[in-house]
Amino acid sequence: MPTKATLTKPKKRKPRKDAHTPTRESRAQVQAMKLAGLSQPRIAAAMAIARDTLVRHYRKELDLAMDMANSKVAATAYDMAISGDHPQVTIFWLKSQLGWKETQRVEVVDDTIRELAEEFGIDEETAIKEGRRLAAQFAGRRGKSVSGTRPG
Repeated sequence: MPTKATLTKPKKRKPRKDAHTPTRESRAQVQAMKLAGLSQPRIAAAMAIARDTLVRHYRKELDLAMDMANSKVAATAYDMAISGDHPQVTIFWLKSQLGWKETQRVEVVDDTIRELAEEFGIDEETAIKEGRRLAAQFAGRRGKSVSGTRPG
């Protein structure tokens, strides 16, 4: 004869006497240890809890600690960059965020250019530009390029 299945309520688990309850202080400790570079097993050992307990109760602190720290450092660097008091930080910001780079341009103006400019009645800057144009034209005929100029 078929028997009737009886439904029973699941038994309630009694909380363990040593169950871990996170506090503000313990959350701050976990975050500080994560920022210091400690691994999860080491943090768990320092907190005297199992690694699984650490991950279950402190997932947010473990995941976001470095992001929060990096955000604060970036905000401080930004404030320093725009203040005008720290030009090196401003330069770093321009290079890293806007792709700026340092270039160095060396101009050699010798006596020959000065003499030619004087002889033809033109200023030195015009003589330099004309010299670049001629150098580019010459380089173009030879299949080479001159730095800072385009073959003509």
